[in-house]
Amino acid sequence: MEQRKATSLSCLLIAVLYLFLKRPFSSPSVQSVMIDDLYRRGVRNFVVETTDGISDYSDANFLVVPSTLAALQRLAERHRDEFDIPVIGITGSNGKTVVKEWLYQLLMPSMHVTRSPRSYNSQIGVPLSVWKLHEGS
Repeated sequence: MEQRKATSLSCLLIAVLYLFLKRPFSSPSVQSVMIDDLYRRGVRNFVVETTDGISDYSDANFLVVPSTLAALQRLAERHRDEFDIPVIGITGSNGKTVVKEWLYQLLMPSMHVTRSPRSYNSQIGVPLSVWKLHEGS
């Protein structure tokens, strides 16, 4: 059951991300094309901002939200709430990735460390990084 839950949430996250990334260039017809592509790949859970074109997928689940970005961030926030572990946030104009990698090298020998891949310092990247947290973190 846990594996199924994780898979469903992963598919939901992928759909949120996919639709958000394409949304600035989207029209309702483009959303339908993107949903169709994900649907053919096996995704059955979608987070969308409009109901246009979703009636064609009777066995899919659609969560209609005002903002897919806010939904992605809230989903990551909820996932983070599942863990009682310390978090280190690095802020600033320059050097965040170098400091992150340096801390990783320092802490890794004695701790389980989850870090963001590459420079995921954006409104989408941070939730994706949080999604990598797991029991061993």
